[in-house]
Amino acid sequence: KITINAPGIAYHKNILMYNMRMGNIVETALLWIASHPALKFGTIGAITEIQGESGVLIGTLLIRRGEIKVWEFLSVVIAVILAYESLVYLLGRALRNTPLGTLIEQKIKRHEKIEKALNENAPKTLALSRLVIYLSLAVVFLSGWMRVNYFQFVRYRFVGIITWLGIMTPFFLLFAYSVGGRGEEWVIREIFSAALIIVIFLFGIKHAVIEWLGFGGEKKRRRFFRRKKD
Repeated sequence: KITINAPGIAYHKNILMYNMRMGNIVETALLWIASHPALKFGTIGAITEIQGESGVLIGTLLIRRGEIKVWEFLSVVIAVILAYESLVYLLGRALRNTPLGTLIEQKIKRHEKIEKALNENAPKTLALSRLVIYLSLAVVFLSGWMRVNYFQFVRYRFVGIITWLGIMTPFFLLFAYSVGGRGEEWVIREIFSAALIIVIFLFGIKHAVIEWLGFGGEKKRRRFFRRKKD
């Protein structure tokens, strides 16, 4: 008799779908950069906000080609993420106690727990939430909503961004340079294997970080990011 673990299948399906989207985004962005080289930094910044791992992957490939330097890539990514998150923070702050703001707050899963965590330990919540796919933006909006001190917000989001980049960038760069002088197509195909490892890692630590921050429920912690069935 074979028992199928449906939640496990859904979990692995989410990882594969995320990696497939990453592949489509990276291929499209590389074609765009080839046609508009002057816009490469803007493209990296925009893609990083759409899907962070894709932005890092594109940056890694451009560094390997010699088109940009590591410090240029890191500077652009950090500046763009902080600027974008500052706008979301200010939006949350501006919408506090408004009908639209309340509607957005209610749409955020476990918003009560996130708000409690921000009240009790904002530094840890702001820094670690950057490592959790799909959670980071909710924390940023609610930081504005809770009127967390802006300078504290920027300081600890900066720590989270550096930690996030510190995990992915060296790994992708090491993998990209270790393949030697192989062709670009081969490198892109192989580096996606590395990307899959990173995505699995990020999904894997998701629950550990949620538990540490105290966002999980008593019996349904692993359903934190799933949609409710009708």
